[in-house]
Amino acid sequence: MLASNAPPPQVAALLKNACYDCHSSETKWPWYSYVAPISWSLVQHVNDARESLNFSEWPHDAPKRARKKWRRIAEAVDANEMPLPSYTWIHSQSRLTAQQRKQLVEWAQQKGNALEEQ
Repeated sequence: MLASNAPPPQVAALLKNACYDCHSSETKWPWYSYVAPISWSLVQHVNDARESLNFSEWPHDAPKRARKKWRRIAEAVDANEMPLPSYTWIHSQSRLTAQQRKQLVEWAQQKGNALEEQ
């Protein structure tokens, strides 16, 4: 299994709804992202998120590095660190149920574990 295998459709939908606005190049910029000074903070936040993890460019890393990212995804989702509460307040589609969190965590853990031998 390669680090770049596509996720199952249900997981892909969860990632798009909960993660892609900040962690991909597919950001859907809301109207307020064009209003200074809010825009400055928002753009910086998205840039920082993309630098940390950009689903549009990843996972094409070496297996060891990709494994660390998969594990960090699982940890952040499991600990309710992601998606950020400040994001979910405004973007209700990004709110994850306990079952959806579990699904994402298990999927990310499986991806990381699959890279263990590489």
